Amino acid sequence: MANTERRQHRRLPLHWSVSGAGRLPSSGPWVTGNVSSGGMYLRIPAAEAPPAGSPLDFILAVPAGGGHSSRDGAVRGSGCITRMEELDGATVGLAVQFTQPLALHF
Repeated sequence: MANTERRQHRRLPLHWSVSGAGRLPSSGPWVTGNVSSGGMYLRIPAAEAPPAGSPLDFILAVPAGGGHSSRDGAVRGSGCITRMEELDGATVGLAVQFTQPLALHF
């Protein structure tokens, strides 16, 4: 039986730093596992994980790189946690769906 891809957006394996801009616990930064135009996968300490369904405000730190910017920048956004999974005893993975367009700051 063929495995059907259900994802709507292509994921890029980006490991960017994430910090809070409101509703995300403030002791970050944490790291993304991947980012797409529709959401991101975020790794954070298990003790700081908000429950699935929680809203998040965040800032992604975007390092300078060929093809997008010659200097560091940031992406501000809001999202909702759609899924949470335990990665190890100390870390959880959060699937976050963006709930509004991202704001780029370069």
